[in-house]
Amino acid sequence: MISDLIRGFTPSPAEVTIFVVIVVVFVGLLIAYSAATHRRDRRRRIALSERRYRRRLEELALSRSDEEYLEVLLRYWGDPERKYLLLQNHTVFSDCAERALTDGAIGEGQVSALRVRLGFSGQPAGAEPDSSADIPQGSGVIIADSHSRMIPGRVMDPTPSSFRVSTDDDAPRLTSGSLVEVVYQNGSGVYRFESSVLANPVGEMDLSHAERIDRVQRRRYYRGKVRLPVYVKPAGEQERPEPTRFIDIGGGGASFYAPDDRYQRGETVEMTFHPDSQQAMHLAGRIVRESHGGRVVHVKFTDVGPSTRDRVLGFLFRRET
Repeated sequence: MISDLIRGFTPSPAEVTIFVVIVVVFVGLLIAYSAATHRRDRRRRIALSERRYRRRLEELALSRSDEEYLEVLLRYWGDPERKYLLLQNHTVFSDCAERALTDGAIGEGQVSALRVRLGFSGQPAGAEPDSSADIPQGSGVIIADSHSRMIPGRVMDPTPSSFRVSTDDDAPRLTSGSLVEVVYQNGSGVYRFESSVLANPVGEMDLSHAERIDRVQRRRYYRGKVRLPVYVKPAGEQERPEPTRFIDIGGGGASFYAPDDRYQRGETVEMTFHPDSQQAMHLAGRIVRESHGGRVVHVKFTDVGPSTRDRVLGFLFRRET
């Protein structure tokens, strides 16, 4: 009797099959509903993003060609739900621009013009620049021409087509099309980019924008002429340092007047000086050559860290600009 009772509660294979089918159908319906809801929500987010994108375009009053260039950059963004960020986020714009430039899908001038029109020019001081348009207004720069002349200047408000720098009225005048190198220093390092002269009226130089900004590597350093007091002595000696004067100094080395005839090629010297009346700087260097009958000593710095090198270069830029 008990076995009959148990068999009465045991489902038949047909009942089990029906139950499984019901569960599978129910789960399938839930998945389909969730997928449909997700697609609907995604379409809604894309439509909202598109409206925000179009509204921002109207506010910017961009030309049709500018909008076409933006469409090129959008191919490298790949997030239609946040399409509008290309017009609002500097990092998103720079990332898309870098990849588009690498692929040759867009030109540097077109990207720079968009930066200015979108309001992405003039990033905060100390930030690493992605473009010439990122260099803040008022920053000091050095413009080096093909004759190695160093022309100091200060950055002016850029235009979509030009990087503008104010210069002294008596600065060398360069012809349109001349190739130059622009060097810029801020708290994050020293940067350079190549450019060409668009116009050079008195007191101003208009240059082409650049989207490829290089951080100056250790083998390349700007050097400036200074007549700064410096105290030198042979490295490792306990004697008092001797006073003399720098002739020039840069991130990689310096030249100074030899206080006596002891300073020979190959020897290491220690130098102490005060840039801009700040805390004293102590630098070591190896003498690489002598000139002017041994009266001038040329030194290559040894064991100089990035922060010390940037301090030297910052001092030079402040003097020049």
